[in-house]
Amino acid sequence: MGWRLDIAEASENYLTESDLWRITQQFLLNATHTTTYKHVLMKALLECTTEIDETGKVTFLEISKHVTKIY
Repeated sequence: MGWRLDIAEASENYLTESDLWRITQQFLLNATHTTTYKHVLMKALLECTTEIDETGKVTFLEISKHVTKIY
């Protein structure tokens, strides 16, 4: 379903794998500094994908554990 819904209804707009890669690349390429937190956050989010539960949610605590480990 869609990811920007104001109300709970089905949407024809899906993010494809190509869309996700494009958004990720734009996120990293638009960073103004190479030592920014954005790269660490992205790496932490990618590492968290192996720990996603059945609801598909990642908690801030899980993300912070990975950020702390990286730093």
